[in-house]
Amino acid sequence: MSIRYVYSYHSAVRFLGTPASEHAVLLRCDPMNAGPQVVEESRFTATPGYALARAVDGFGAVVRYGECRSPRHAFAYASSGIVRVDGPLRFAPLSPMEPLRYLAPTRLTALPATAPDGVGEVAAIGGLAHSLLRYEAGSTSVDTTAADALALGCGVCQDYAHLMVGLLRRAGIPARYVAGLLEGEGQTHAWVEAFDGQAWISFDPTQNQPVVEGYVKLAHGRDASDCPVCRGLIRGGGPQQTAVHAILAKI
Repeated sequence: MSIRYVYSYHSAVRFLGTPASEHAVLLRCDPMNAGPQVVEESRFTATPGYALARAVDGFGAVVRYGECRSPRHAFAYASSGIVRVDGPLRFAPLSPMEPLRYLAPTRLTALPATAPDGVGEVAAIGGLAHSLLRYEAGSTSVDTTAADALALGCGVCQDYAHLMVGLLRRAGIPARYVAGLLEGEGQTHAWVEAFDGQAWISFDPTQNQPVVEGYVKLAHGRDASDCPVCRGLIRGGGPQQTAVHAILAKI
């Protein structure tokens, strides 16, 4: 069954000190056009003065990149459009060797020897990851590792995903981190894709459920550092204040 979604992602960054004299950005705020996910319409705008090009990164995600060299106190961008999803988010591997890229632990997904072993099918390992953490907004940061979140006993969706990826890889199952949109309003969400021998299947350890509907994928990678929505380099500008608003709704 096909479901059509309207999506919108808006972000604004204020430079609270002196104006930023140079600002280079790399954005992943467009849905991937792959597998059962089909982008029917897409629109993108950015603050005047930013000349951003469009490309595809090494993992298949759409990226917008470029810079602005005129002084400014703010940067804002918006991505919106319509996506059709034809069934569960299940993706064929690009090549027989692709899953091997997602077997080795990374800094964000490596687990201590004392961590429990995940056994059984993907859903069972996802359930284990869900049981090991308590959701607590603001308890971790983008640099928090799975090992750190496990020690804290709490985290947010990024931490649940890193922990599940770590458990899957330690069990010999290729796994990758996914960044995307969840139906409703808020910010971006994170979940996991695991290779079952034939295809990449999706599971959300934060909600302890298979990804069936209500999800749209923006990017994937070995961990969150491969697929941030926004990454930049700034000269000047001082402290920053960022606001994000995402919407995903069925139509």
